Amino acid sequence: MRERYAAPRASLERRQRSPPSPE
Repeated sequence: MRERYAAPRASLERRQRSPPSPE
């Protein structure tokens, strides 16, 4: 159950660190 929160959480952290992607 931790992977479910780790996946979306890592994505949000990468988006804040990286520039806004055209997704």
